[in-house]
Amino acid sequence: MELKDRVFKARKTKGLSQEDLAEAVGVSRQAVSKWETGEAMPDMEKLIALCRVLELDIEYLALGKRPAPTAVTTKKPRKWLAALVAAVCLTAGIFIGAGIAAGHKELPDPPGILESVEIADITVTGDEGTGTITVSILPSQVPEGMYADVLWGQIDGAYTSVDACSFDGERYQATFRAHGVYYYRVRVRFTLGGEQREIPIVDIYGNESDVEDVEYKYLVKNLMNIED
Repeated sequence: MELKDRVFKARKTKGLSQEDLAEAVGVSRQAVSKWETGEAMPDMEKLIALCRVLELDIEYLALGKRPAPTAVTTKKPRKWLAALVAAVCLTAGIFIGAGIAAGHKELPDPPGILESVEIADITVTGDEGTGTITVSILPSQVPEGMYADVLWGQIDGAYTSVDACSFDGERYQATFRAHGVYYYRVRVRFTLGGEQREIPIVDIYGNESDVEDVEYKYLVKNLMNIED
């Protein structure tokens, strides 16, 4: 198990979101996400903060040397351990930089990466004359091998329709037809390997006759707080 996996597992065990952990450690949520995907390594100060928040021993978190995590000690880390951790971080940075410089493609992200994928932007447009609505979704990150479907249905009904998204290298996009007076609730389903995650993204309401104005009528909800 690598450091990124130990951080992810410990955070989930404590019942913390990435935002919770980031606030407790004093970093951005993006920093926590990069630690958990292996894109970056925490420095010594942040390792100590992580140990404090997650109640882990620094030797276990940094090096994985202990069979199970224990409560973090209040003693200052030994000098040889600090030097070793710094060396590990530096070596990891060199390998990551070399991989990027050589155009090396990473293997698909391990299970758990979808937990950190969020929605960065949504656009909704309508096409008068066809009565179709297009939802364009920009995720916060696109792990290699991830694809998306859009699930939608009447606001008071089930998600009865599923449309596969096209992908232009940046955004996922799906188009579906409005029927009469509509009030649709839409969510996106990301799939990576054997893992899936569904995120409510938007409510859309209006009439088929004025579908061209749909971009002025849709309601973007607080992403994780939409109640079915």
